Amino acid sequence: KARVYRTLDNGATWTAVQIGTYHTMLNKVSFGTEQNGASAGWQTMGGNENGVVRTMNGGRNWSNASAGNSQWLGVHLLANGTGWLGGGVGANRSTTDFFATSTNHPGPDLAIRCTWAFDESTAIVGGGYINAGCYRTTNAGATWDPSSTGNIFDLWFVNDTLGFCGGAGGSLQRTYDGGITWQPLDNPFNADIYSIFFLNDTLGFFAGGGGARTT
Repeated sequence: KARVYRTLDNGATWTAVQIGTYHTMLNKVSFGTEQNGASAGWQTMGGNENGVVRTMNGGRNWSNASAGNSQWLGVHLLANGTGWLGGGVGANRSTTDFFATSTNHPGPDLAIRCTWAFDESTAIVGGGYINAGCYRTTNAGATWDPSSTGNIFDLWFVNDTLGFCGGAGGSLQRTYDGGITWQPLDNPFNADIYSIFFLNDTLGFFAGGGGARTT
């Protein structure tokens, strides 16, 4: 946890001089620019504690973000500072300043494992187990519309229309309309997909209980 405290009165009182990070597990990381990023997770001992840290210098230093207490699982940032955070039991928050501040929203009733922000009003979250699938908002999280099924672990969008989601049992889906509708893709593997990444609109990778590449 990298916490350092100092005393000037022989231990009667202590002052923190290096807080470090509060939690013990980070699940996802996202950078909007080369310098500005955020990582989401939670504390595994002593109850859930704010598990979001942010950096403004390319990851050299991290500070705790004000994001409320939850078991945070997914985070995504854009270059303009807009981002979305998701966690257990539908917990989700959005930001316009790289999580220096954030706003809480009602969410779909599922464990949100991954998020994708398009702008301040439009975002997609995905997860499971109950009510599993992807959900899309166009009104800054006031309401969410289901758009795919499946126990989802990760999302990746190449642009505002072309995107992919993957999850349990090797489930893999693609959207051409920004996540309004999804179509299943043939996947020769039955292993869970935990991570999806595309370099451009044709070259992509997924990893989990195995990995594969598409060109």
